[in-house]
Amino acid sequence: MSSKLYFSELDDERAYTRNALIEKMKEDGISELKIYKAKPEKISGVFFCTEVQEFADVSDPFDNPCGKQCKDYSPRNGKSGRCRFHNQYSYTPSDESITIKLFM
Repeated sequence: MSSKLYFSELDDERAYTRNALIEKMKEDGISELKIYKAKPEKISGVFFCTEVQEFADVSDPFDNPCGKQCKDYSPRNGKSGRCRFHNQYSYTPSDESITIKLFM
């Protein structure tokens, strides 16, 4: 089961779980934070590696670090083929928001 992801003003380029954002709020002493639900977005010709947290061009072998040459390569079927960290979706913030309030 995958956790829901959210964007916030703390980092508008990456999506995080709600628990990760709560921990960051505690570390930074933030008592209130507006977060936006992340929605998946497919970008043609590009994939996202969830292990190294980077995008790569599917058609460019020089820009595509995925495969047996990657130290984190782990085939989904346990033998060969597409890596379990290969994700064809990116995430973008939606209009749906909630406010987290911590009582310190």
